[in-house]
Amino acid sequence: MLVQCGAPVPEGFADAQLIRVPIRSIAMLSTTHLPHLDVLDWLVAVSSYENVYSPAVRQLIATGKVAEVGRGPSVNLEAILDLRPDLVTAVGHDQPQYNTHPLLRNAGVNVAINAEYVESTLLGRSEWLKFTAAFLNRDGLAQRRFAEMAERYQDLPRRVEIMNLLRRLARETGRAVLLSTHDLDLALRGADQLWLLPPGGPLRAGIPEELVLEGAFQATFPSAEVAFDPYSGHFKLHNPACGHVDLAGEGLLAVWTGRALEREGFIVNGHGGSQSAVQVEVHDRCGQRIWRIRHAETCHEYSTLSQAIRGVKAQLAQLPSLSAE
Repeated sequence: MLVQCGAPVPEGFADAQLIRVPIRSIAMLSTTHLPHLDVLDWLVAVSSYENVYSPAVRQLIATGKVAEVGRGPSVNLEAILDLRPDLVTAVGHDQPQYNTHPLLRNAGVNVAINAEYVESTLLGRSEWLKFTAAFLNRDGLAQRRFAEMAERYQDLPRRVEIMNLLRRLARETGRAVLLSTHDLDLALRGADQLWLLPPGGPLRAGIPEELVLEGAFQATFPSAEVAFDPYSGHFKLHNPACGHVDLAGEGLLAVWTGRALEREGFIVNGHGGSQSAVQVEVHDRCGQRIWRIRHAETCHEYSTLSQAIRGVKAQLAQLPSLSAE
């Protein structure tokens, strides 16, 4: 139970843990909780110096302002009692012998269990900032900070920046960075190793390209609506095929023309499949873009991609046999 300093304690909660807020000193037994604490002068202890990477906290350690107290079976209860923190944040385990909080509670120390590590996404873990803020009377600030983080996280350039930052940290520190993500495209492009768990197992591990070549992505994400395309490295919708189109051209113009055709349900260049009687040629000469649609003896030119798509549809509409391919 959190009670404001100076406020009366509500009746009927005699068995509840009582914590006066805002707290003025805290010991954190998991270093993943440290980014939640913007007022580092309140930090009096961490579980282990070895896993602290924050420059600000490393400076406090160097000046002797932050103690090392351990955790689990090796927690230094005497040191914590000497420090008398207003709060200790700990981690709960499903194996009781590794839990610190029962020992601390029996000694009269206020403990809060922070379970951000069970979250499956970085954004979910970040939201536990609000939990820590409740003990500091910083609820409003935490809400604003998390809203800013969520906006950055959901912004594609920021996600790429985060992935690059993690790659740099892994290489500079020589440590592994374990990331759980639903952004499979980014994982394919940025991860050194991937772990995939198909329905029913077993766990597949390897470099991204190797897993694609072995069919692990197709096996891990079976769906009636989408399928992993090993040629492009993307997931594609299972749209009913409305015809085959041969695409000729190079560069960005050809790439995005092909994507537009596939989105409309056309099979483009077929990867060894049926050849089409309809050809799309793309040309980009000195900034002038031209799409040519050829069929038999006819040729039509278009100046925009949307016009070219409509032209392809018009050609295939005159050829019922193509839609049955």
